[in-house]
Amino acid sequence: MVRRLSADFSDADRERIVQEALALLADQDREDDVSILPTLTLADVTRKVARPTYSTVQAGGALVGRVEQPTSGMVYLDVQVRLPELSGGELELLPLYAFAVTRSGAAGQDYVALTQRIEAVTGGVSASSSVGTGPDRLDDLRVSLSFGGKALNRNADELVSVLRDVVARPEFEVGRLEQLVKQRVAGQKASIVSGGNFHGQPLALALDHLALAVAELGS
Repeated sequence: MVRRLSADFSDADRERIVQEALALLADQDREDDVSILPTLTLADVTRKVARPTYSTVQAGGALVGRVEQPTSGMVYLDVQVRLPELSGGELELLPLYAFAVTRSGAAGQDYVALTQRIEAVTGGVSASSSVGTGPDRLDDLRVSLSFGGKALNRNADELVSVLRDVVARPEFEVGRLEQLVKQRVAGQKASIVSGGNFHGQPLALALDHLALAVAELGS
């Protein structure tokens, strides 16, 4: 192939290619000047973490916190719903509720219509259960449901409307709940298999190497 490609080369072309190859080889063998690289030392690391400006305002029964940040035209909304005292059985069902509530219907819409509405005006909404503290009281431990979503600035009102309906006016159907429970169970089973493979792989590799060593000694 080289002969075919170089058939039309002149002596000058061949000389130029040789010189370029020698120059490239010289560049590769040259020791890099590390002094031109940027350096970072402990002196460059500040001991204080800059905290963004954070403000709160009481709006009805809700405490609203605002943090102004450059987000490239996006608005992010997080809602924490403080829960009353729950029984042990209710606490066990709380993660399933958080999984199902954003995948079901709300405010007179079934899950298909609500999903289309969410996709049309937001970048997605989510829900999760957690045990944590309030945004400004670290000693206030509580169980809560957290809802979150993001949208373009122009769709901020629609994002608020969607989350309000999901939080305050969820609607569940038995058939849809059965589907979601099966999805949840299948996902957890898959995670068990994946997790088992992850933790079992190092032991399996060690046993493989041991078997190879024994076979080598035996031969």
